[in-house]
Amino acid sequence: MDRFESASVELLDSLSAFGNVALNSTLRDQGWDIQETKNVPKSFRTPDWQRLGELGANPVWVLETDKGNIEIEMNPISAPATISGMDSLTRAGAYNAVAFHRVVPNFVVQGGDIETGDGFGGPDYVVPTEASSKQYARGIVGIASAGTDTEGSQYFVMHDWAPHLNGRYTIIGEVISGMQVVDKLMVGDKVNQAYWVQVEE
Repeated sequence: MDRFESASVELLDSLSAFGNVALNSTLRDQGWDIQETKNVPKSFRTPDWQRLGELGANPVWVLETDKGNIEIEMNPISAPATISGMDSLTRAGAYNAVAFHRVVPNFVVQGGDIETGDGFGGPDYVVPTEASSKQYARGIVGIASAGTDTEGSQYFVMHDWAPHLNGRYTIIGEVISGMQVVDKLMVGDKVNQAYWVQVEE
């Protein structure tokens, strides 16, 4: 075994230790000797209709970041289970001090990994896919997914129109203020605090 292969094995062993089923399956498919990860089922998140009623029809989720504030108008009717989960995490302070771990210029900025902070973590539950027919345009906010009904706490904000995403991911809302902040975000910038603002119709 040469130095490169030895270093590769060490790196892959450290990655596989996270227990990410999808990642480990991919590594095995590529011929790496990775132990089978037991897929321990997580609880399935259902909507808290009473709490959604308290939030109202168009609550605004505010992300106070290192670069400024981002205000996202949510649509609980289109994604009730997802927004119920995000509400619980928001009230628990789970999004506070969590960094944006992925920034792809002219595409997306992604954050919300409340567990590991690197895109491989999430809450102790999963959320059903609540796909929307709405277009993935600039400012749209969606939920990251590893496949159908695997969503959790991670969200992404669109820099630009991306029609190839249409119908594939849950859409939770749209940025109504702060896109200039989104455009400035870099990997490592943090959400200092996340909270709700209720908007009366």
